[in-house]
Amino acid sequence: MVMEDRPLRAVLLGDAQTVEMKPIARMLQEAVSIDDLCFVSDIPAADAAAQQTAWFPDLIVACQNRSDEFSRTDVDRLLSLFPLARWVCCFGAWCESDGRNRDIWPTAIRVPARCAWSRIQRELAVIRGKASPLPLTASRDEAFEFDSPGDVVPADTPCTVCVASPDAELRLWVADLLRTAGYEVVVQFDQSVVDVLVMDVDPWNGRAAAELRDLCRRNSQLAVVALMTFAHPEDVQAIIACGADRVIAKLTSHTELLDAVATVCRAEKKPAA
Repeated sequence: MVMEDRPLRAVLLGDAQTVEMKPIARMLQEAVSIDDLCFVSDIPAADAAAQQTAWFPDLIVACQNRSDEFSRTDVDRLLSLFPLARWVCCFGAWCESDGRNRDIWPTAIRVPARCAWSRIQRELAVIRGKASPLPLTASRDEAFEFDSPGDVVPADTPCTVCVASPDAELRLWVADLLRTAGYEVVVQFDQSVVDVLVMDVDPWNGRAAAELRDLCRRNSQLAVVALMTFAHPEDVQAIIACGADRVIAKLTSHTELLDAVATVCRAEKKPAA
């Protein structure tokens, strides 16, 4: 556990300049709870830095953009070098199947890059002594429970939310989650009362893009949180370009969805066209 009077140190390992990893790098740089952030290109460089400067991090975030980018020997070496650090390995779209046929990184610390920030926030809470840690030996079920705890943080900004999805079960689940957090939820979109639209944009194609673009053009003060199954970087960029404020993967934790809604509720409204 990190004492409040000691600076929190973090390392960002690997290539953080790819489209998938840039948001993670940016959010780490902007995190008010991180006092000292070090960028390291690869594991040997991290090893050398520790040996030369005796600089030991509290959190290590690894960016894995392709399978076998890091060798088992290097990963085992780094895990043993920093036994007290909290770990998050953010894997990109090209590494989706690694969990089935590779075990270089422990299952407990691997998370998709599109869902990584909520895990990083939970690890920061562990470091600050505000949450119980997930052990490196944790199973998939234990990791899922860690990422999707039962607690729901009440909303600090009142706003009205509409949930739009052809998937009835998804629509009901999101609506119930938002009501539990204290938001007013409506089932029919009315631009005069709705502050935030949580919108299912699957399948993402030309028609969905045109509908979203037209909706945002006609409702310039509406905040939009888009939901999609696989929020790959090129799709996220396209959806944001069409007017959405945030894009959230449907398989992410409910914490990240609530955080997205809370963020757009607190944000200044878009200027009217």
